[in-house]
Amino acid sequence: MAVLDKYTRQLDDILRGLDDAALRIVRKSDDTILDLNRGQLLQGLTPKGTKLKPDYRLIRYATAKNGANPLPGFGTPDLKLTGKFHSNFYLTAQNGEIDFFSSDTKTSKLIEKYGKDNIFGLTVQNNEILNYKIIAPKLIQWVLSKIKI
Repeated sequence: MAVLDKYTRQLDDILRGLDDAALRIVRKSDDTILDLNRGQLLQGLTPKGTKLKPDYRLIRYATAKNGANPLPGFGTPDLKLTGKFHSNFYLTAQNGEIDFFSSDTKTSKLIEKYGKDNIFGLTVQNNEILNYKIIAPKLIQWVLSKIKI
């Protein structure tokens, strides 16, 4: 019975620490996670997987942007001109939630025009990458490191 009690205590400790361990993993992987969000925008995608709207108004500007980055399609914004907005991305992770933001001076204007929920966050596909390829393997390693047989 003592052996079973030992394993039960280990499992209780693991369960109590699971949320904190996951948050630490997210914080340590923030650059990779932010790259997922940036990559979506470079394709002109919102976290819902739809094209970012509204399209560029000026044909000349849309043509220039399409020449610089054709991934989003003609006229679809990628919110990257100088790169400052994208390079100032950061995330916060707390209470099981990940929030994305940018400290760039243009952020409030971009949010006003496109909506925070259309700029920041991950698509279903990128959430799967986050959960199954970034968090899960590291969380499994953490759990295994806590088990003492």
